[in-house]
Amino acid sequence: MRATKNITLAPRCHQVVAAKIELEKGRSLPSLVCVEPAIIPLEGILPSRVLSRVGISVHETSQPGHALVMLANFSHETLTLPKSTVLGVVEEVSEELVDRINKPEQTSLESPTRPRRKQKNEALYNKLLGGKLDHLPPEERQIIEPVLQKYAHVFHDEETNDFKSTDVTEHQILLQDNKPIRRPQYKTPFALKDEMKAQVENMLAKGVI
Repeated sequence: MRATKNITLAPRCHQVVAAKIELEKGRSLPSLVCVEPAIIPLEGILPSRVLSRVGISVHETSQPGHALVMLANFSHETLTLPKSTVLGVVEEVSEELVDRINKPEQTSLESPTRPRRKQKNEALYNKLLGGKLDHLPPEERQIIEPVLQKYAHVFHDEETNDFKSTDVTEHQILLQDNKPIRRPQYKTPFALKDEMKAQVENMLAKGVI
């Protein structure tokens, strides 16, 4: 999906915008889509993953072929996204799937009311980042800690060694010099061979390589 016009975002704020869905010829527009965020080529702006009905605008008026997406400006300056910027990739979602996911779970009076993901993320945040932000001023910690706690599940935990990845977008690292790096071969120390073999087999099993 692409922006249909220039989008200006004020500093430190978020905004819901309508973007045009692009489909292959012959495919009909779905009624409900999940928008997977794309990497925006403008530092400071990030789109969010959202569910959106197709054919409505920000003001809930009819806008055929469009879906809604939320953009956030994390910088301290006003930024403008140019027209035709790719904001995300859409995938059709059924109403039945959404109903199953949102079906309330049977919980006892003794069970906590917080969602499981939030509880798990708080524990993971304390494990990986607890005490590591003490050097920051209180006002800066109030800004960054909620974000880190909310998305703690995307950080790599060395104990579980669970790799996380996405195939929605591809990341490129642009270098000033594309000349290949050449280094002479060297032997792996015998004491490290078992660990190296275990890590390679683990990455093969998880599809990393």
